[in-house]
Amino acid sequence: MLIDEVHTPDSSRYWRSSTYTELFADAVEPDNFDKELLRRYIAQRCDPYKDPLPEIPNSLIDEQYSRYVEIYRPLVGSSPPRNDENPVARMERNLAPYASI
Repeated sequence: MLIDEVHTPDSSRYWRSSTYTELFADAVEPDNFDKELLRRYIAQRCDPYKDPLPEIPNSLIDEQYSRYVEIYRPLVGSSPPRNDENPVARMERNLAPYASI
């Protein structure tokens, strides 16, 4: 069965071990590798359940990508290829063999 978040590390939570203990002890959210960076940016600008989403700056997209790469490397053993293909087209192509539509 395929469920959401299959293309990101967001289905599991990963925190930076070098700062986790200190930040957790100070009741501060530990440095993470998930999409909280984007969630916070959007939540500071609108109610994402009611309002149109704000434009996401390329610098923020690049920061999110670098976080995903940082967690990808130790899990997979290499860097992911930077793929400029449209993400929706890539997902549709990758999921097509499994679709029963």
